[in-house]
Amino acid sequence: MTQSGTLNDQIQLLQSADETKIIQSLKDLQTILAGFKFKEQQKRVLEQLPIGLLFNCFQTNNIKQLELICKVMHKLFFIDDQDFRNLNNDQMKIIDMISQDDQLASFLELGWQHPSPLVRDLVVDQLSKLPKAGRQDTLLNRQQYAKILALAISDPELSISRRAHNTCVLLSNNENVVSFLYQPNSPFSTTIRDLYQSSHDDTIKMRIMELVVDMSLQSTHSFQVIKESNILMNLIHLINDPRASENVLELLNGMELIQQLASNQQGLLFLNENGALSTCVKLLLEHSEDPILSGFTLNLIASIVQSSPHQDDYISNQPSSSKIYEKLFLKLKSNSDVNVKIALKVIGILCSCSCHAFGQLVNQDHQLTSNGEAYLSLIERSSDIEIMVTFIHSLGELLHSNVIPSDDLKLLVDLLNVEILKGYQSLVSNLFDLLKDPFPEMRMAAYHLMDGLCKRVWGIEMLVRQHALFVDFVVNNATEITKELKEVKYSVVETLWETLLKSNDKNVMSGVDKAKIKIYLQRGPLYVHAEAAVAIATESR
Repeated sequence: MTQSGTLNDQIQLLQSADETKIIQSLKDLQTILAGFKFKEQQKRVLEQLPIGLLFNCFQTNNIKQLELICKVMHKLFFIDDQDFRNLNNDQMKIIDMISQDDQLASFLELGWQHPSPLVRDLVVDQLSKLPKAGRQDTLLNRQQYAKILALAISDPELSISRRAHNTCVLLSNNENVVSFLYQPNSPFSTTIRDLYQSSHDDTIKMRIMELVVDMSLQSTHSFQVIKESNILMNLIHLINDPRASENVLELLNGMELIQQLASNQQGLLFLNENGALSTCVKLLLEHSEDPILSGFTLNLIASIVQSSPHQDDYISNQPSSSKIYEKLFLKLKSNSDVNVKIALKVIGILCSCSCHAFGQLVNQDHQLTSNGEAYLSLIERSSDIEIMVTFIHSLGELLHSNVIPSDDLKLLVDLLNVEILKGYQSLVSNLFDLLKDPFPEMRMAAYHLMDGLCKRVWGIEMLVRQHALFVDFVVNNATEITKELKEVKYSVVETLWETLLKSNDKNVMSGVDKAKIKIYLQRGPLYVHAEAAVAIATESR
C-alpha cells in the first residue's frame, strides 16, 4: 500500500461516474508519480493503467479535473530534454505510443479541438516529442498530426503557438518530412495557406510567415522545397502592395522576416530574383518622412547589400542609389537622435561594403565631403552616450571592411584627426578616453573600433605611437572585470598578432612588446596572477 492507496484503487476510482472520486484519484496518481523513483513509477503506471480511463477524464467542464488530468498526462509521458539524446527502452515505449497507438492518436486528434488551452497544450507537447526523438517520419503515416501542428500556430495561447512553431522547425531538418509537409495538397501546406488567406488577424499571418521563413532557413533542401511551394512569395507581395503602408506594423514585421532571408545566400538570391531591393528603395523614397518606416527600410537595404557577394556593384547599379544616400544623410543631419542612430548604423554597413558608398564620405580629391564631415563630427557628441556608442561601432564597421582599400581607410582616419579633431586630440586618445568609461556598452564599442585598427599595420603603428602604454594596457587582465569584456579584449589582441605575423615590417613593434603579447595570448583571457602564483608554489613542493 502507498500513502495514496494502490494503483488498483485508483483504477477503480477512475471507473466511477462520481466526479469527486475521479478528482481524488487523479490527485492520488499525482502523488504516486511524484515519488523519488519517478521513472520506475512512470513505467509501472503506464503498464497497468488502461489509458482509455485517462482519456475519459477529459470529458468534463470541471476546470479542476482538467487541470489534474493534464498534469497526470504530462507526468506520465514526461521525458527530460536531455534524455532525448539517449532514450532508454521505457522512454522509447512512450514515443512508440505517441507514434503507433491508435487510441492515443485518436485522443490527440480530438483533444486538439478541446476548448481548454490546457488540453491543447498537452496535445502539442506530446507531438513535440516526435522530432526530438528522431521520429519525424511518424507524420508521413499520421498526416493529421501535421495538420494539428499547423493549426496550433494560430492558437490564441502564445505558448502553444511557440511550441508548435519550434516543433515544425525541428521537423524541417528531415528532408523527407519537409518535402511531405509542403506538397501542394498535404494537410500541412493546405492548412497553412488557408490560415494565411482567410485570417483577418495580422498577428496570425505574421506567425505563419515567421514559421515558413524559419523552416526554410534550416537547410538548402528545406529552402528549395518551401520556395517551390510559392508560400514565401507572400512576403514579396506584402512589401509590393501599394496599400502596405496603411498597415505599418504588418509591413515592419514583414521587413524583419525579409531581413532574416537576406542573411542566407539562397534567401538573398530569392529576394534578388523578385526585386526586393528595388521595392525597398521605392518604399524609402515614398515614405522618407516617416521616421519608423524609413528607418526600417534603410536597415533592410543595408542588410541586403551586406549579404550580397558583389557588394560594390550591388548598390552602385541601383538607379536610385543617389536618392538612397540623400535620404540617409538627411537622417544623419536631422535633430532626431533616433534618426541619427539609424543613419550611423546604416552608413557603417553601406560604406564598408561599397567603394561607391564610401565616396559619399571622401571624394576623389581625398577631401572630406559635407556628408563625411557631418559623419565624422559626431565623434564630438560625447555627451550623448547612445549616439557616441553607435558612432564608434559605425566607424569600427568601416575599419573592418574587406572592400575599401586600406589606404582609403587610413585617409579617413587621418582626416578625422586633422579636419575634425584639429590635432588637439586624436582618434586614439578618444578611444582610450572611452575605455575609462564604466559603461560596458561604451567599452565594447571601443574594442570594436580598436579591433578594426588592429587589422591594419598602420592602425597598430598609430596605437603604439600615440599611446605609450597601449601594449601594457591590452595585456593586463585587470583592465576588465567581466568575462565577456576580457574575451573581447583578448580577441583584439589576437587580431593584432595575426596582423603582425602577416606583416613584413619588423619595426611596427619592439621585441619586448611582442614578447608581452605572446605570453598574454598563451595564458588566455581569464589568466589571474594569483592563480599562477598558487600553481607555481604547488609545483615547487
